[in-house]
Amino acid sequence: MSASPPTSPTQTLDPASRSLLPMSLLMFIVGFNLQSGIFIVGPLLADLSADLAISGSVAGALAAIPPLMMGLWAIPGGAFSQRLGAGRTIGLGMAIVGAAGALRGLAPNWQTLLVLTVIFGAGIGIMQPAAPAFVRQHGAERVGPLTSVYTSGLVGGIIIAAGLAGPLIAPLTGGWRGALIFWGALALAGAVIWFVSVRPSGADAAGAETSALDTPGWSPWRSRTVWILAALYATQGITFFLLGLWLPVMYGDAGLSAGAIGARMMVLTAASLPSILLMSAWSDRLGSMRRPMVVSAVITLIGAAGFFLATATPPVDWLWPLLVGFGVGGVLVLALVAVAVVSPPDRTGDAAAMMLAVGYTTTAIGPFLAGVIRDLSGGYRSALLVLPIVGIAMIALAASMPNAPAVTDACDA
Repeated sequence: MSASPPTSPTQTLDPASRSLLPMSLLMFIVGFNLQSGIFIVGPLLADLSADLAISGSVAGALAAIPPLMMGLWAIPGGAFSQRLGAGRTIGLGMAIVGAAGALRGLAPNWQTLLVLTVIFGAGIGIMQPAAPAFVRQHGAERVGPLTSVYTSGLVGGIIIAAGLAGPLIAPLTGGWRGALIFWGALALAGAVIWFVSVRPSGADAAGAETSALDTPGWSPWRSRTVWILAALYATQGITFFLLGLWLPVMYGDAGLSAGAIGARMMVLTAASLPSILLMSAWSDRLGSMRRPMVVSAVITLIGAAGFFLATATPPVDWLWPLLVGFGVGGVLVLALVAVAVVSPPDRTGDAAAMMLAVGYTTTAIGPFLAGVIRDLSGGYRSALLVLPIVGIAMIALAASMPNAPAVTDACDA
């Protein structure tokens, strides 16, 4: 790999805005708009399908395209972050997410909707690896807190989009079209705020040159630590997406009402919020991520085993989504923090891109494998066996993390 310095200026915040609060607000906006546009579609799907004559297979494609694009575009996103600067890349990705997301509400047919969803997913894939790089470059002493804020925004956006789209946003905006246009407009507003707040800086460009010269030839693909993080990211993704796809069906088969199913799914997602804050803070105090990561993985395994043994058995059926949500949230935030601190500052975008590309493409295995097992066994209980198996792998990977991550841990060329 060439060690020549990048020719494009990086992005920086105005020096007057370098306090934790402005940076936190900006990273919350990024997180909020990152994936919420994916989850707003679910509550609108019935009306959307009726209006555009969408079949079940097309509806499935609408759900599958965004994470697929997130995986496929993670590596180009890392390259954009390297060449354009993390700040510009985040703003570009958020603008694409907002524009394509809003245009979905104007789609005249399902074919156009699919094309716009591809573009929408690509925007997420472009901006996601740039976020850890930006935090590393402009908040090096505050990676943990800023990543927690960013991840909280991500989870909060998902909760609000999924919880309010049907009962509140769609009625107030005139239906599914208005809801998608409104949500896309929020992302476009976030992009405007971002571009106004983040400006090029020649000083930062000079700093990037020095950093690039300090780490010639480094690649995340040759780093044992980054591979561990990619595998950990995949395990939390498999767990979350498998439950997100199949758990409502399993609960329905068990006789739960739509309201009861929705409440339990909200618990699954919302439980990650306290974990995001607590595990990151604990890691900062310890100066190590291994113990919080192992604890998060163990909690995930306990919840996963509970889902397998007693999916909808009252009253413990409330405990399993609580445990899995809490555990997965810890693994998620610690992986995002770790990838920002175990890689050289000028290569954080590359490391994050590799982690996300491997993580999201592998994530697709979980729901698919569960479906295959269900078809072969004739029931969902055998499919749930995937969860504790993944939980055991998660613990093993967490235990193999370096005790005190640092750049030298990831530079094993």
